[in-house]
Amino acid sequence: MARQKKENIYDKSSPSTRRVILDKSREIINRIGANDFKIDVIAGELELSPGNITYHFSRKDDICIALWHELMDRLDFDVIVTQMLDLKQLFLALRAVNGMLWDYRGVVMSRGGDVRLVRKDDDTDERQSISRMICDFFSKAHDILRRNGYVRDVSEQVLSSVLESENIILRSWLNYQAVAEVAGEAEPLPKEEAVNRGALMAIYAMYPLFTEKALADFKEISDRVYGGNMNV
Repeated sequence: MARQKKENIYDKSSPSTRRVILDKSREIINRIGANDFKIDVIAGELELSPGNITYHFSRKDDICIALWHELMDRLDFDVIVTQMLDLKQLFLALRAVNGMLWDYRGVVMSRGGDVRLVRKDDDTDERQSISRMICDFFSKAHDILRRNGYVRDVSEQVLSSVLESENIILRSWLNYQAVAEVAGEAEPLPKEEAVNRGALMAIYAMYPLFTEKALADFKEISDRVYGGNMNV
């Protein structure tokens, strides 16, 4: 069988070499994890010399940081949450968030969680973390859902507990998939199925706070995700 012609990454009509390196690196890190990701690995898969890679990124950590910054730039939680009015729209918003996290799951595993990194465009000491961003997102989502009659008004203590559960569930879903994939213990779920389940389970954490119309919406969402096989 004839070998498929390799795209010329130096062709001006093709993506830039830096872009090709980042895209292939993200794919490799998702597959084998950041610890085993090396300059030689990315060079071999792109059929380039290591010098071609280090011209753009001197270390593998520079690639990981560039991918992390890229994810942070895409995760505009404020825009996502302001477009949300009800439980179904929260599900769609979480699908969007999960889709981005899924695409960068290897990098999130290595640099995410409570690891705090300065954004590339941040000249101050202000820092971001995935955990803080997710908690802020759910806090704003709860406020909107409460005003629109989807969740009950509860004490700060109860709300804090629910927010932490949502954060843990969302991150645990991603961590389990990423670790199992890298360890070769399980095939990753198809992306659409994975992001749907992750979104649904995060919403499930607020189940005790649901009003009647929230329960009806959640039943409809869960029936679509699990084909009516989830008892709620």
